[in-house]
Amino acid sequence: MSAENLTLFDEFELKGFWRLPRSSDQQSWGSVSFSRDSGITLELIGNIAGSQELSQLMALGDLSEPIIQGFTANGKNVTLQDCYVTSGQYHFPGIPIQKFAASCLFVGDIAFQSEQDIRFASLLVNLTCLEDWVSISPFNVDRACITPSGRGVSATYAPAPIITVSIPTLDSELQLVGQFEMRADRRRELRWFYSQYFRIIPSELQPWEWFLDVIVGLSDLLTVFMWQPIYARRVIGLGSEDQEMRRDGRTAPRRDSTEVFWNFLTPQTEPELSEGNILFRFGSIQEDIPSLLENWFSRRRDLEPVVDLFLGSLYAGKAHDAFQFLAMTRVLEGLHRATIGGQYHSDSDYDSYRAVLCEQVNLLAADNDWKQKFINGEIRWGNQYSQRRRYRDLLRTMDANLRSLLIQDVDGFVNRIVDTRNYLTHVDEGSRANALHGADLTLAFWKLQILAGVLLLREAGLSDDQIFRTLSNNSNIMLRLNQARHI
Repeated sequence: MSAENLTLFDEFELKGFWRLPRSSDQQSWGSVSFSRDSGITLELIGNIAGSQELSQLMALGDLSEPIIQGFTANGKNVTLQDCYVTSGQYHFPGIPIQKFAASCLFVGDIAFQSEQDIRFASLLVNLTCLEDWVSISPFNVDRACITPSGRGVSATYAPAPIITVSIPTLDSELQLVGQFEMRADRRRELRWFYSQYFRIIPSELQPWEWFLDVIVGLSDLLTVFMWQPIYARRVIGLGSEDQEMRRDGRTAPRRDSTEVFWNFLTPQTEPELSEGNILFRFGSIQEDIPSLLENWFSRRRDLEPVVDLFLGSLYAGKAHDAFQFLAMTRVLEGLHRATIGGQYHSDSDYDSYRAVLCEQVNLLAADNDWKQKFINGEIRWGNQYSQRRRYRDLLRTMDANLRSLLIQDVDGFVNRIVDTRNYLTHVDEGSRANALHGADLTLAFWKLQILAGVLLLREAGLSDDQIFRTLSNNSNIMLRLNQARHI
């Protein structure tokens, strides 16, 4: 099966000849398969490297290859990146068989010679549910079309305008573009397909890893907007534009294109859309998109640990309630550290206080291990705000309407959350009576998850009023908030 028009949720196999860039005269026949279970697997008949070289590699225990090149039976160049041997049979005088696993698979016009050569001028990425987020239909159907032979049906396709946004932090532009396909047998069937893509256009050629990081950033942002896991669905790397001579003597612009496949954390099947979960569609925030993207990517590195923990609660689905609850308390604490800070005294003042405290502790006739633990623990971090204060600070930065929509009694809520966290983390019997258990723990996790999502939306640049109006009109969010009002 060809890799054309396939997605990261499909499975396929490509057969052809394979070689190493450093020994292009040594080729092996075999096939590479892309599977949701086993990932990217290459099976070769014959030795892709010389027998002497292979023996030396086996003796050194180094059976990895940065690049393996292929040329398929249907004329496509294939590059496997970050390959390593998973098994091999080298029985004399039989035919050797090798199996490799790889992290990435590139199929298209170019045979990349090295990892440094895997660079693109731009890249197209289709994310799951992207068409639903954009919510622009390019089709118009007229079911009352009158023809000479009677009433019929007509349909038209009108391409949506290309929307271009600048992202200074990335030194790039981001375009929202559509791709139309038609399939027909002219007698029985006619199919039209439309897909929405982000086109990432940096100011200069960038390596694949750079584009992958941007893809992750875009999918993370849409996950927050749509309140459901978003994955890369199809990725196409594009080269620089050049001119191609046609048979009629005219020239036309063309670009080398490469389909990219990998399977890191991609589910077995393409997830279905949860329409009721969507918070912000493209149309509702279109004017804010430039600033939202710039804010998101400029703040990503500072918020990366927090965002990863928060998104884990959406990607993991149903997980143990106590685990999810504790993860959300870490998210909120991390958000406070990254956005507000939180120290009682200046560093210089606390250095002097700490010196006095350490001196007094060392004078105590106590266990030395305990003294070192106290000095390197409680005293070292004693200038940091408590968890209770961090939560109160986060809530008090909000507009009153938004805060009251989420939490009515700030102090009571914070106390119960902190006591529950202390009980689950330290098995603190003193906190047990005020800690949350059972269904209340689940409701508390939902409330913390919504609170963390709101804070991330604010960091992206959405106003409290925008968030308040959106949450108020989302029945799924309001149901969970209403269920957890007593917490």
